Amino acid sequence: MVSSGNILCAECAAVLKKAGQWQRALYLLFNTSAALSVTPNQVSFNAGLSACGSEGYWEMALDLLQHMASRRCPSDDVSFNASISACERGGQWRVALQLLSSMQPSEIAPDVISMDAAISSCEKCSQWEQALQLLWDMPSARLHANVISFNAALSACEKSSFWAKALQLFATMSSGAVEPDLISFNSCISACGSSSEWQMAVHLLSLMPVSRIPPDRISINACISACEKGFEWQLALHLLSSIPIPDAYSFSAAISACEKSLQWQMATALLETMLTRVAPHAVAFNAAISACEKCSRWQSALCLFSEMPAAAASPTVISFNATITSCENASLWQESVHLFDTMKDSRISPSLVSFNSVLSSAERAGQWQAAVFLFEEMAENALLPDTISFNAVIPACTSGLQGQRVLMLLSTLSSLSDRTLRKEFKRGLRAVGLLQSLEAARAANIFSYGTAIRACQKCTQWQVAAQILANMATSGVEANEVAPESENG
Repeated sequence: MVSSGNILCAECAAVLKKAGQWQRALYLLFNTSAALSVTPNQVSFNAGLSACGSEGYWEMALDLLQHMASRRCPSDDVSFNASISACERGGQWRVALQLLSSMQPSEIAPDVISMDAAISSCEKCSQWEQALQLLWDMPSARLHANVISFNAALSACEKSSFWAKALQLFATMSSGAVEPDLISFNSCISACGSSSEWQMAVHLLSLMPVSRIPPDRISINACISACEKGFEWQLALHLLSSIPIPDAYSFSAAISACEKSLQWQMATALLETMLTRVAPHAVAFNAAISACEKCSRWQSALCLFSEMPAAAASPTVISFNATITSCENASLWQESVHLFDTMKDSRISPSLVSFNSVLSSAERAGQWQAAVFLFEEMAENALLPDTISFNAVIPACTSGLQGQRVLMLLSTLSSLSDRTLRKEFKRGLRAVGLLQSLEAARAANIFSYGTAIRACQKCTQWQVAAQILANMATSGVEANEVAPESENG
């Protein structure tokens, strides 16, 4: 028999849970109950578990389940469902599945709510295979999947970009007793969009009115994003115009579609329109700046970058990289360096792309000292150089008649290919003027060998050049691929 004290505590806890005060709900259940000499029972425990479930406090939910067992208080489907929901919200899909599997030994049959919560826990952790397996297992458990079950599985496929599986699920819904809803359509459209299946995304959008489901902004935004990935900028603009009140995401996706299709003028025009209608963010500016960079419009790129603070859009590493690259392509060495320094002053850590752009700019400007300094700075930022880095700094040193430095860089390149530790790279890089062994230069590409030979040629380091040619032979690089340039000096 359930005592009136337990019922009162459980009802008060339920009120507190709905008000978002789960801590007070639990305190009421297990402290006030003790003060009133009321022993918590299944009703009060379930109220506590529901409070944990709504907030995702899965560890506390498991503790409560253990307390129930230790007090010989029987748990029921409500107890398990609330605990599985706590795991779902807490991102603990494995624990959710363990709870689900432990229900049957307890002679508690999982219901649709149990399965939906378990599928959702897998969906939130991008475990699409587990989510689908649970969905397909429902008929064997004599459970009829509902729209929530399918939508959770669809969302799992969407997050993992498995558009074909999402369409298969959608077709199963349409041919069965479960009617797809707005969430079903949006998940499918997003899955197609993330996989560049823009035609299918547009087709699904066209089916929504037929199903008497009006598309919302999320539906159209997902379709615009799909068109962006499919280089369909005109269709993206058409979809944008169909949204009564586009948001920042709508504009950003359309601007990105123009950027990917090299429509810099349209991208900048859209950004200007966006500024008058919604609060912009860095993503929109980044796409417009990238469009200008790709179309060699460095003035426009710099102008857009300078407008970001006034628009309350804080520049990101992508903003800086696109603008620096634009200046690099225009051989604007000083502007590139200024942007790079501003980036560091803004406490934005430069990426490998940032360093490579400034390195290339230094090489074009004949600033070999700056190139070497930047190259060393990469190590201080825990960044390992790539082929682009070496193919910028080596020609810079070649132009500066720094033959020994070029050889040292070439040796560093080969040692890095063998995964030398960063500290060894930094120490070796600063050993300027020492001829390093080229024995490990297997991974050095033809371009790097060629620039090293040309550096030796300019600095009359013929013996060293002969060593490089000999090393090329053992590395499997044909001498005639680079030697002709060295013979024309």
